[in-house]
Amino acid sequence: MAVDGAGLLRQLAVLAVWVGDADRAVDDRGELRKSGRVELMDALGLPVDVGQRIDAPALTRLWRLAIEFDIIQLRRARVVAGAGADLLSAALKGEGSAEQTLDLWTELADALVHPSVPASAPKGGEQLRTWLQPWVPRYLGLLYAASATGEPADMDALTEQLLDEYDHRLPPGDPELFAGLAAITVRQTLAGLAHHGAVAVTGANGEPDPRHVVTAGLLGITAWAVHPEPGLTVDLTDLGRYLVRQRLLAENAHVPLID
Repeated sequence: MAVDGAGLLRQLAVLAVWVGDADRAVDDRGELRKSGRVELMDALGLPVDVGQRIDAPALTRLWRLAIEFDIIQLRRARVVAGAGADLLSAALKGEGSAEQTLDLWTELADALVHPSVPASAPKGGEQLRTWLQPWVPRYLGLLYAASATGEPADMDALTEQLLDEYDHRLPPGDPELFAGLAAITVRQTLAGLAHHGAVAVTGANGEPDPRHVVTAGLLGITAWAVHPEPGLTVDLTDLGRYLVRQRLLAENAHVPLID
């Protein structure tokens, strides 16, 4: 099974190799110390200014995913490679079983759509997280239906379709604010799924603002997810269609098979 387009797998593999190359120290929260964060961000190609506070959501997300999938393990004040590192390496080399590779890819994609809430998450955000949960899955369902045409879907038009369908979910006090939050969440998740090889986004032909590029890099996404451009189109890859179809079937939905 080919997963060479899955950038998330490659980044996690870089992280696993980096951890395995040396004795890495972590703090009492299980996070890398500043010097280690700078070194790892450089290895991953993430933008970093060593003169500033190192706070890159992209690195934090990768670190937590690596722990969740046993790619790395915390041992007291150190971090070591976990059993999942070998599975990841085999998947990228094409040496693992197709079933194991597909399971790993699918579970990571699920983690992008439904990210786990860290224990350190600030209190009070549960309601917003719960409110945001159904938006991305429904967008992917609409995208699956749209893919029956054989053509990519207009990203903005599909977002408007989603907002129209879920209009009843928008709080009456400030519907525009919450519509914007939903749209941002969808775009940023699509960027993560594009990096993972589940969707393909085209039409970003303009030269992005360098500030947007830096911000997007720290978030681990592309510039169009931070500052959307008109004319973007989105389509599911073969793996993406498999992912969405399996999730819809699990919900007992009627799902036509789309080639």
